[in-house]
Amino acid sequence: MSESVRMALFAACRRLLVPLARLLLRQGIGASELKAFVDQAYVRAAVELLAERGEVVTSSRIAVLTGQRRFWISETLSTLDSRVPTKRGLKHTRGQRVLTGWYEDREFQTRAGDPAPLPLKGPGVTFETLVARYGGHGMRPGVIRNELVASGAIKVVPGKLLKAVRRTASQGGADPLTIVQMGEAAGALLSAFEQNLAKGPAEQLPVRGISRTAPDAVVPLFRAQMGKRADAFVEMTEAFLDGSVTMAKAGSMSGSKPAEKGTGEGESTLITYVFASAASPPKTPVFHDETLNGQKLAKSRARAAKKTPAKRPRKG
Repeated sequence: MSESVRMALFAACRRLLVPLARLLLRQGIGASELKAFVDQAYVRAAVELLAERGEVVTSSRIAVLTGQRRFWISETLSTLDSRVPTKRGLKHTRGQRVLTGWYEDREFQTRAGDPAPLPLKGPGVTFETLVARYGGHGMRPGVIRNELVASGAIKVVPGKLLKAVRRTASQGGADPLTIVQMGEAAGALLSAFEQNLAKGPAEQLPVRGISRTAPDAVVPLFRAQMGKRADAFVEMTEAFLDGSVTMAKAGSMSGSKPAEKGTGEGESTLITYVFASAASPPKTPVFHDETLNGQKLAKSRARAAKKTPAKRPRKG
């Protein structure tokens, strides 16, 4: 690894870790707790890298890759937490699309333009037809209903009708479902960058984005437009994947040769996320005099250590 790439990685880590540290501090999680997860993540990543290379996984090899102690690695391997399941996050995302359709589609609104109370199923406009239109392929209305009722986004009113209470599936704040989705989205984005840094141009994944300044008054419109366009893009992507899977299955049933083990062909997990970020300019911190003096003292000691030549051991 070149020194320029190394320094760029360090800078990227700072950009990634500061928002994560802010999030953890808001919830009372200290640095020592995060460090425990980081140590476990290094062990898991080393296991995956060794498996990709086709090498036998041992504590010694993990220690060489990560710089951790072997006895600690052995204990960690036996207690590694399983990955967070994505099914609940997927239902949460599809529930959000159902809510958006409920608020945006005139067919499911009252004359005043509000989401109309809907029966679960039956003749006419129902929650079942809403899910069929916006919930994605193969998603059952009862599953979406249970998710949205549990999150408080919809409620059951007299007459066994379902009524939308808010536009978002998340209740806001430290909502567990939103936190799960955050891990999935951030992990998928980093995996895409890892793929692009490790592979050639033909295997790279699309990562696109823009960053520019704009007046604060633009933010609400930006949020609304991004939400609509994101829903449309996700639905288009899902329709494309559903059609591709159907064609692939039809081809295999017509006598196509199945992929052989070890060829690298088979099934892959494809993930698409669209997200927007609006960051306010950082405020200038006000340091206490003791803190500033401590910083100056640390810097002066570091400069002195660089200038002072190392003492050579005397020959006896």
